[in-house]
Amino acid sequence: MEINNTIKARIDEAHKLLREGYEGDAKASLLTIARDLWNRAKTIGDIAERRTIMNTALKVKALADEITSDNSRDRTKDSIDKAFDGFIGNTSARELIYPHLYIAIKSGEKHLEDNFAFIGPPGVGKTEFARRVSRALDIPFIVLSATEIRTADELAEKIVSESLTWNGDAETSFSPSRTLLFIDEIHALKKPVQKALLTALEHEDRTLRTSVATIDFKPISVICATTDFGTLIKPLKSRMTPIRFYEYTAEEIEGILRIKFPNWTTDIYRRIAVAGRLNPRKANRMARDFEKVVASGETATLETLEKRLSSSYRIDADGLNAKDRELLTVLSEDGDGKMGKGALSNRLRVNEQELMEDIEPYLMRLGLIEMARGGRAITDKGREYMEKKEMVKS
Repeated sequence: MEINNTIKARIDEAHKLLREGYEGDAKASLLTIARDLWNRAKTIGDIAERRTIMNTALKVKALADEITSDNSRDRTKDSIDKAFDGFIGNTSARELIYPHLYIAIKSGEKHLEDNFAFIGPPGVGKTEFARRVSRALDIPFIVLSATEIRTADELAEKIVSESLTWNGDAETSFSPSRTLLFIDEIHALKKPVQKALLTALEHEDRTLRTSVATIDFKPISVICATTDFGTLIKPLKSRMTPIRFYEYTAEEIEGILRIKFPNWTTDIYRRIAVAGRLNPRKANRMARDFEKVVASGETATLETLEKRLSSSYRIDADGLNAKDRELLTVLSEDGDGKMGKGALSNRLRVNEQELMEDIEPYLMRLGLIEMARGGRAITDKGREYMEKKEMVKS
């Protein structure tokens, strides 16, 4: 009776899929039920009971054969599309990870067989993309910053403390439930910590061994993000599938802003996209600020926005701020127009990380500076920009 009830529940679920338009999934489910019944029948000693179960299996298979799945909706595809709904940009990254996600969900495992390295500059959506992957898999999402991890023991402790559920009762041996672990800025991990990760990311092992804990990585899907993939040790790079992320276009930033801040004009979206250095996070921050300005009684016009950008952010029509212009001034006034990052960061009174992550990338993207032997160099386009500014001043 228990078997009949179980089979009935599975058949009811298949019928539900059929009503929702997932003919392919319903057909596959019924065929699986028929196969399970047939295999079970072969283990039954009583001839009458065996014949009854085999007849049931044939009836279920007949139901499956009646289903035409040519125009079927795909439940797995729908769940992935839903998880990425509203995510704009880096369509190539989505295309690359899609088959891995599809297989993980379709199989019911909810686990990515491959480890992935998301490679790209700051602000291109790597963390949000990983969050969408965990949403598609319907598993918890854990974010660790490599800059806060000094040893393999600290890595293990953070994984244990951040995980929501664990299987087993051992004090130092852990097997987590299905989880997506996202390690941001993995290039910041010291070499010994990178080496400790090798066994955890090895398909034949999947175990992180440290002095404080042994963690079973088999249930953990691993995605890492880096702006400097080349500095990772070779064995670690070989254990990850690289997916490159690219900078957003102005049109993509506009699309993101339109979703969150409707009813503005196109020129406002475009101006905020440029003022935000074509970075979604920065553009969203400026849009939220402008939204407050409008809520305080100002009109939502380009003129109002320009006043705000000029007075509060000191951003010019090209999207450059005071530090950008200071950097160009320093390089243009230097003898050969070149300067190393240490000297340049000292002149600008910023740390090297801020220089390399917040200031230089946008200026390079605009073609105003370039990397050259001996340091950063101002380009002809950069000099033209400075000359134009001088003409405006005079």
